[in-house]
Amino acid sequence: MIQKKIDESNEKLAKFLDWFQQEDQLEGTWWKKFDSSNGVIYSIHNNENYPHKDLPFRRDWNWLMEVLDKIVEVRYGYQLTPGAIMIFDWDKANSMSRFEAQVIPIHYHTDDRIVMVWNACVHFVEWYNKQLLEKKIITYKTKQLKKQNKGINDLVSL
Repeated sequence: MIQKKIDESNEKLAKFLDWFQQEDQLEGTWWKKFDSSNGVIYSIHNNENYPHKDLPFRRDWNWLMEVLDKIVEVRYGYQLTPGAIMIFDWDKANSMSRFEAQVIPIHYHTDDRIVMVWNACVHFVEWYNKQLLEKKIITYKTKQLKKQNKGINDLVSL
């Protein structure tokens, strides 16, 4: 996988965790809001002696587990086995099998287990963001229709 795609995918995961970058701060510094203030959550080192120049999700289980924890927090679950990972909808899994409730196709073990889980997380975040966008569009269209109907009802009552 090319580094540009990895970087873009890592940024999606960071934003899913509510991390952000501030325009007036050093490039590569990621922030998170803590209670009443913002704090640096991760900084990409520009030091030539530091081997990593990207966000850590694809190479560090500790950071990737934060993504999995957030997936659970938004009411989805995951099942990790030695050879595969499945992400499923908790609410649907209560009435059907986890396999039937999956929202992301099963990712099977490739060269590296962390890469398998990272790929599944990236696909989940892309899917989840699409669901949120579609929900916002439907909500907006519903509000517009209600306004139109109110205008028509006002005209009819004249």
